[in-house]
Amino acid sequence: MSTVFSDTPSVLAQSRSDQRRFWLLLTGLSVLLFISVTLGVTLGPVAIPAHIVWRIAAAETLRWIAEGTSLPVTHWITIEPDWTTAQLNIVWLIRFPRVLLSLFVGAGLAVVGVTMQALVRNPLADPYILGISSGASVGAVSVLAFGAFAFAGIYALSIGAFLGALLTFFIVFLLAQQNGRILPTRLVLSGVAVAYFFSGLTSFITLTSDQRELARTVLAWLLGSLAGTDWAELPLPVVVLVAGCCILAFQARSLNALIVGDETA
Repeated sequence: MSTVFSDTPSVLAQSRSDQRRFWLLLTGLSVLLFISVTLGVTLGPVAIPAHIVWRIAAAETLRWIAEGTSLPVTHWITIEPDWTTAQLNIVWLIRFPRVLLSLFVGAGLAVVGVTMQALVRNPLADPYILGISSGASVGAVSVLAFGAFAFAGIYALSIGAFLGALLTFFIVFLLAQQNGRILPTRLVLSGVAVAYFFSGLTSFITLTSDQRELARTVLAWLLGSLAGTDWAELPLPVVVLVAGCCILAFQARSLNALIVGDETA
């Protein structure tokens, strides 16, 4: 009993140290993120000073709030414009949407990576191992080749890729089951096999299509690009990212149990 009480102060001290380290790390990463966003918006063929960039961002954000809520925030906080129309268009219509989308995409990849590592109990796991990326490619190529989900407009590619990834996810987990349980090794092997199958299917659709520019379009999509991003394309990834993070936050205990293994859990 005395040993337990004597260990309590050291445990509390370790907990405080871990919390302090966490907040220091979070603060440092936040500063780096702010610097990265600033550099992403200021640098380019037309260099724009950082203070102009953030004044434009503040003024446009206040204008959006005023238009969306009818609150007179622009009267409460006044920012005198000291920038040109060209600078406004470059910063707010071209660079900020592109930088913010890259931020949300990076955050989504980080969350997915952590989840995959918990599922397969491997710190090197990624969506390619489970075949999800290959399934998404098939869905996107189907949209490009056959015009699927044309009614969705600019979201057609996203919907096709999501449904392809979702289908792959269910197939892999169905193959990985054994006696009602999902084994990590079987999960990885199933994912690799399905990934190769869907990768071949993507190549087959691309090469057999009579569209001459399809191969170039597919390659451009697979490589990825943020060029041409505008504000209309941001709501969908933001909603998906927030919803996914909320769901995973509620499943945090289960994911931690998966990491430590069946016997320890």
